[in-house]
Amino acid sequence: MTIGNKFYPSLPIGAMPIAGFSTYQSGVVQRIFADSIQNPMAPRRSSTGRGLSLMVLSAVIALFGRGWTYTAPMGGGLTRKQKHGSIQNKDKLEGVYEVQDEEEEPEMLEKPPMPERRVPYSMHIVTQLPQHKHLHEESNARHYIEEKLVLSLENFEDLIRHVEVNLQVSENFHREKRPEKAKAKGDLAEIAEDDVLPVAPEGAAGHKMLTPYIFKATVTLTNHHKVTLSNPEKHAQPTLTEAVDHMVDVLRKSLREEKNRMIASRRKAAEKALPDEIDDDIDSFNKEMADGLVEAEASAKDAAEEAMYQRIEASQK
Repeated sequence: MTIGNKFYPSLPIGAMPIAGFSTYQSGVVQRIFADSIQNPMAPRRSSTGRGLSLMVLSAVIALFGRGWTYTAPMGGGLTRKQKHGSIQNKDKLEGVYEVQDEEEEPEMLEKPPMPERRVPYSMHIVTQLPQHKHLHEESNARHYIEEKLVLSLENFEDLIRHVEVNLQVSENFHREKRPEKAKAKGDLAEIAEDDVLPVAPEGAAGHKMLTPYIFKATVTLTNHHKVTLSNPEKHAQPTLTEAVDHMVDVLRKSLREEKNRMIASRRKAAEKALPDEIDDDIDSFNKEMADGLVEAEASAKDAAEEAMYQRIEASQK
């Protein structure tokens, strides 16, 4: 069956689209509408039949009209890309946070290099200067004291366990000036009579001189004996170098005497030992005695040179 009008002259039923209706719904409406239209070639129907057709058409429109209303597609009709692009809510953004500046790493202080050779004993130096001051660990004076002690006690390292040194500087300390002892004849024999230099007088005995540098020293040995610089006020010196030199000379002399006593005691013990052990002990004792003789000769030579230097300095004043 076909219907026609001035816009669609001859179209089959369901071919003419109706706005808001699907193809099936458009076909049903068109069928009902076509039946209600009077065909000019067909016999005229009664008004009752046309009214019935219009009622049926109204019922069909009311029945199917509920589903013919416009409904938005799921998701608001936006694509996935549009959905993600439209989300611009600032409430969902992370809070503002402050980026801290990078802290500069503190420069690592270079540690002082380790000494090339470490002594087998410990050493502790205490200093007491005026106005409650002390020598720092890196001070030149402290390094001078340590180096002087290490070099002077080099031949007695095997006997020493600990060295304790206390330096006190008293600005107003005076000690009595002791008269020079008579020079040994052996010292004068090395110098010709014409070369003997006059010594300037240093003042009468009992005259006091300023000696602010006072050293107190104690050396603990491996046999639990102690060598002490007794009566430190008596050994006070006017300058630091003189005080250090005097201290190490006294300590070295006392250590040499202590070493000789140890050798003598071991020798007595070796005499009472078995014959097989005597040879080994004698060799070790002979070696120690030879070292002691070398040290004694070196000390005597140093004393002779020191005496000569004092004469030269006295003549130049």
